[in-house]
Amino acid sequence: MAKLKDEVKALIDQLPDEVLGDLKPLLERLSEWEATAEVLRDRDLMEQIRQSEEDWKRGRTVAWRDAQRRDV
Repeated sequence: MAKLKDEVKALIDQLPDEVLGDLKPLLERLSEWEATAEVLRDRDLMEQIRQSEEDWKRGRTVAWRDAQRRDV
């Protein structure tokens, strides 16, 4: 993986600043997608998300002011 990163960095270093400016939003978006993919790969976290969605649908919620009073 380190070799691949080095190769990509070398390619980036060859690009003119104008092109880098155009690519920056794409690279930022790719970074966001990687964070999303990481969450999707975490089975326990995904189960917690599914459970919270089910709780929300069934009205099993806590008012924010009550949640603030709890020691978390």
